[in-house]
Amino acid sequence: MNILPTKGKTSKYRKRIKLFGVSKKRRIKNSWKEKVIKERKKNTWLSADQVTIVEREGKIIRTLGLTNNLTSIRPQSVNHVELVKNKDNPIYKSFISLDNPEVFELELKVKVLNKGLEEIEILDKKYSLIHFIEEKENRYLRWKSKDHYWVDPEDGFVWKSIQNIAPNIPPILIEVTKKPAG
Repeated sequence: MNILPTKGKTSKYRKRIKLFGVSKKRRIKNSWKEKVIKERKKNTWLSADQVTIVEREGKIIRTLGLTNNLTSIRPQSVNHVELVKNKDNPIYKSFISLDNPEVFELELKVKVLNKGLEEIEILDKKYSLIHFIEEKENRYLRWKSKDHYWVDPEDGFVWKSIQNIAPNIPPILIEVTKKPAG
């Protein structure tokens, strides 16, 4: 699969992305090329079947080419370094916009839980990472989901995540197989 650079720097950065439970027509293939567009801590991934995932500091902030796309999210990132230092479980509001059906600024109550140090394996390499869970809820839609992030305790780098972007889209798994330089 090719990542097509449009602007910004490119760097060697390996990542595997899978979309669970999707029909064969809309499946995102899981072999993504080693290049990613890096622009202001924002990474853009483009699959061969024209599915685009934009993420910032490990969090998906926009998608294109899915049956329901995330068009915006506020806040766009969570400071994982602060979460590592801070031992409490913060609660905040997040707002998402989707395109099918059109939803503007859907309010989500988000609670962040620190599950502590876990050892995970990515491509036969073991990492000791802090597991954070973001519990998201919208009572009006009766939608609850949990996003999982495995974060390096030293620098806050997100090595693995499972994220739910919309009620009618299956979770997206992202695994970084090689940390970017710099």
